[in-house]
Amino acid sequence: MSLIGQFGVGFYSAFLVANRVEVASKSNEDDQYLWVSTADAKFFVSKDPRGNTLGRGTRITLHLKDDATEFANQEKIKTTAKKYSEFLDYPINVYTSKTVKKEVPVEDDKKDDGEKKDDADKDDTEIVDEEEVDASEKKDEPKTKTVEETVWDWELVNSIKPIWTQDKTTITEE
Repeated sequence: MSLIGQFGVGFYSAFLVANRVEVASKSNEDDQYLWVSTADAKFFVSKDPRGNTLGRGTRITLHLKDDATEFANQEKIKTTAKKYSEFLDYPINVYTSKTVKKEVPVEDDKKDDGEKKDDADKDDTEIVDEEEVDASEKKDEPKTKTVEETVWDWELVNSIKPIWTQDKTTITEE
């Protein structure tokens, strides 16, 4: 196919798992453009109708084939990207989620009816039990509960520099 000559076998291999590939690209000096192809020897390039969503760089979107959904799995994406980009000089980041535990305040649904004491029952002298004071101080602290929250962030997957670019003193026989 003529697309292989234009983009290289590596890029064209995206069509092994995708029916359609979109490449959005933006440089500092130009508008954001969108390249779209369905592997039928045709492609279309146009100004991206979404505008400047990247700021700078390239985003590749693969519309996966029905039998390639395993490549939508985060771990599969990370291991594949790491395996084939470990010694590239360009950072490869994968947008991943992780579950973190977080302390959040508990909202009391129960309103205290506030047991009211008669003034006649009050005594001017107050006997204070230290344990009761500790317990009352704990009541004043806001109640919290632990909840799990999903957090999304970019994770660098190719952190090792090629051996020929590393400082000689940091390289061992291993």
